[in-house]
Amino acid sequence: MPIRAVIFDVGGTLIYPVVNPVRILHEAGFEIEAQTFATALRRTFNEHFWPRAGRDLDMWGDDDLIRAYWRDFYAHLFELLGLPKAVWNDLADRIQDHYWHPDGWTPFPETHTVLEQLKAAGYILGALSDWNSQLPRILDHLDLHDFFDFVVVSALHGVGKPSPLLFDLALQRSGVRAEEAVYVGDTYMTDIMGARASGLHPVLIDRSKRPAPADCDIIRSLDALLPLLRRLNAREASAATPEDTQ
Repeated sequence: MPIRAVIFDVGGTLIYPVVNPVRILHEAGFEIEAQTFATALRRTFNEHFWPRAGRDLDMWGDDDLIRAYWRDFYAHLFELLGLPKAVWNDLADRIQDHYWHPDGWTPFPETHTVLEQLKAAGYILGALSDWNSQLPRILDHLDLHDFFDFVVVSALHGVGKPSPLLFDLALQRSGVRAEEAVYVGDTYMTDIMGARASGLHPVLIDRSKRPAPADCDIIRSLDALLPLLRRLNAREASAATPEDTQ
């Protein structure tokens, strides 16, 4: 069956953050060097975020759980930076508030053009993301919301990716079968494995030049998505039997 629907992850796939946590710390009176912060942040992701990604499905289940998780995350980070414990929660909330605000995000340069092209080509478009309840507001602020036929947000459904509940809900809203849908995301554990488990065709977007898993389609920019969809549909058409085309 040809691909009829394209469903996107959001953060890291369609948009990226423009929040500057180092500046927020400076404004709070803590002169942390950018390189020191980057090193501690990388370690915190490795020790506190990635071990839970795709395993702790409640982590993205509602706004309170999301805020509590990031407080824990920043506590780990701030301890590495040597900040006093008494300010951890306040600083974490200050930083989070910037990420929850629409001004904290911007689309990748090709995002609007690619969505316009997909819409013009007749694809059903959806978004499925681990995010707080502010995601629709953020998409609207960035002039992205109107591209989508539906938006599925983890915080509104009590569970995060790779839960089949979210992918099945997205399929229901798209009105297509799993084999007629592509899911595009930037995280293998949640996006690729979650989509594949629910029968969608997974596409990993990896804008880095690092080696990427070879067991799924990989694109380095959203610009490569429409050509990939054309190849997938051409392959499907060429494999069709005479009975399929009658």
